[in-house]
Amino acid sequence: MDGILRMIRISYYSFKSMFLFLSPLAYLTVLILSPLFSLVFFTLIAKDAFGSNADLRVNIIGNAIILCYVSCFFNIGNMWIEERNFGTLKLAISSTMSIFTMIIAKGVLFIVNGLITVFFGLFVGKLLFGLNVEITLGLIAGILLGVLSVAAMGCFVGAIGLLTRDANLILNIWNMIFMALCGINFPTSRLPIFFQNISNFLPLKHSMNAITQLLQGNNDISEMLLFEAGICLMYIILTYISLKIFEKISLIYATLEFY
Repeated sequence: MDGILRMIRISYYSFKSMFLFLSPLAYLTVLILSPLFSLVFFTLIAKDAFGSNADLRVNIIGNAIILCYVSCFFNIGNMWIEERNFGTLKLAISSTMSIFTMIIAKGVLFIVNGLITVFFGLFVGKLLFGLNVEITLGLIAGILLGVLSVAAMGCFVGAIGLLTRDANLILNIWNMIFMALCGINFPTSRLPIFFQNISNFLPLKHSMNAITQLLQGNNDISEMLLFEAGICLMYIILTYISLKIFEKISLIYATLEFY
C-alpha cells in the first residue's frame, strides 16, 4: 500500500511541476483547445475531400485519439529533461526506486489527462460533425492502448533527448515523423515500402486498424490490439535500456546530465 501511495505522490508532483506556472485558462488552451483545432481542421479537410455524405467516423475518432499527443508525448517526453533542468536528475538516478516503476509513476496523470482530452475530442466530434458510434469494449481498448503507446514513445524519445541540450528539437522532429506515418490522416498503404515498414513500429496504426475493422462490423480485432500492446511494451523496454546505458556512460565520464 505504501508503494502505491508513493507512486501516486510522485505522479502528482511530476504533473504539478509541469503545469503549476499555468493559469487554468492557459492550461485548457494548451492541452485541450489548441489540439482541438487540429481535429476540426483535419475533419473539415476530409469532409471536403470525400464529400459531406462520406463516413468520417474513422477520421474523427483517429483525430480525437491523436489529441493526446500534447499530454502523452510532449509532456511525458519532457519529464527527464525537466529533471535535468531542475537539478533533480541525479536524485532520480540514485533513487532506490527502479526506473521501470519511476516511469509508470511519473506518467500516470499525464496519461489520464490524455484520455480526458481524447474523450472530449469525441464529444466535440459528435457535437460538430454528428459522430455516431457505439461505445464498446473494443473501442475503449483501442483508444486506451493507442494512448498508452503514445505515452511510452514519448518517454523513450525524452530519454534519448538527454543526449542533447535541445531535447525539444528531437521531440518536434519525431512528432512530425509520427504524424506523417501513423496513418491517421494519410493512408500508410500509399507510402513507399520503407516508410510502411517504419509505420508498423509507431503507435496508433494498429489500434486505428482495429477501430476501423470494428466500425465496419468485424469484431475480430484481438490480433491488432495485441500488436499495439506489443509496441507499447517495446517503447517501455527501450526507455529502460536507454536510461541504463546512459547511466553507465555518465558514471564513466562523470556527467550525470549526459550531454
